[in-house]
Amino acid sequence: MISLLDAIKISTLQMNTLSLIILIIIWFSFRKRAELTNARNRIFMWLLKLNAFILLMDCISVCLYEIPGVFVKSVLMMTTILYNALIPLLSLFWMSYVHHHFYLEEAIQKKVFWLGLIPVVVHAWLSIGSVWGGWFFYFGPDNAYYRGDYFWVLPLLSFGYIFTAFAIVLKNRNCMPTKSWFPLLLFGIPAVAGAVLQILFFGLATILPSITVSLLIIFVFIQKLSINTDHLTGLYNRREFDYYLEDWIKWKNENKKTAGFMVDIDDFKEINDSFGHQTGDQALVAISQVLRKSFRVNDFVARIGGDEFAVVLEVNELEEVEILKKRLLKNVEIFNEENGLYTLSVSCGIGVFDPQEEKTVKAFFKKLDERMYGEKFKKKTGNEKNQQPEYLL
Repeated sequence: MISLLDAIKISTLQMNTLSLIILIIIWFSFRKRAELTNARNRIFMWLLKLNAFILLMDCISVCLYEIPGVFVKSVLMMTTILYNALIPLLSLFWMSYVHHHFYLEEAIQKKVFWLGLIPVVVHAWLSIGSVWGGWFFYFGPDNAYYRGDYFWVLPLLSFGYIFTAFAIVLKNRNCMPTKSWFPLLLFGIPAVAGAVLQILFFGLATILPSITVSLLIIFVFIQKLSINTDHLTGLYNRREFDYYLEDWIKWKNENKKTAGFMVDIDDFKEINDSFGHQTGDQALVAISQVLRKSFRVNDFVARIGGDEFAVVLEVNELEEVEILKKRLLKNVEIFNEENGLYTLSVSCGIGVFDPQEEKTVKAFFKKLDERMYGEKFKKKTGNEKNQQPEYLL
């Protein structure tokens, strides 16, 4: 009959091994499909690698607990120091990953990460000092592991980063669809639950397997986003837009009218030429956020080209579309007042679908596209009465 300690060891090793297998599968799949020049994807790769490394350290520690010997004690000290030092770094990487979803400015991203790294470094040095002071942990003569008086600093620091990530998502949730930001909230739930269980029941090792579950959730989320959303703005992509129009008869409310917007950034090339493509990307993200603020939660907003966007929505009357256009233009003005680097301007083609005039909703959006370019032409000529090209009439 095996002892309780042996049973705990076997259970922990089984969970850690399964977690490692899951992480390896995710790593290989993600490495093949993801664009690793993207900073956000690189952070996710670091999350996978770091979690796998800590799992290995934990497996070594579990195998050596209560085995006597000076060498064994030295190995246990090393693996426990790494465990304590790296767990908060894992949480910091997660906070940085979430931050990258909502803030594109590289300078702000770096500043947030390096400021967040300071407590991690301090905690790492205190973990090393615990070898002599026993603040976070210590080992008895039989090489049994014991918690120090200040072991709670580790979960407190890790929770701080996770809850900060929660706050970032909730603050900026209106900048992307619910199904895009909600999985970012789900990450912390298994991780926090696993940490609480491990704190309350000494001997359980549930933190790392719980984080593995969280990473699996995010991996599924990333895969889904890569299929139907634009990687830069988080809006739906052209592929999803086309599918949506093909199936519009399924989602259409018979009691309401289908309306649409075609939106294009005016003189977007000048922003790229004057400030660089990175600033151009920031402008695309900015206009996507403006679109999210201007339209309703259930409205379908997509980036269908370089600086061209489309919105599909349901209304009762044409006047609602005019009101939404005014709201959009007002939000663009507010952005320009707050942004001192460049000025955004948009042209819009709007309308309500009439099955008597357009046989299909795709033909309807083609008509809106022509209206949008008509508005752009008027802005360039500076006179609405100037003759327009025949295809814009």
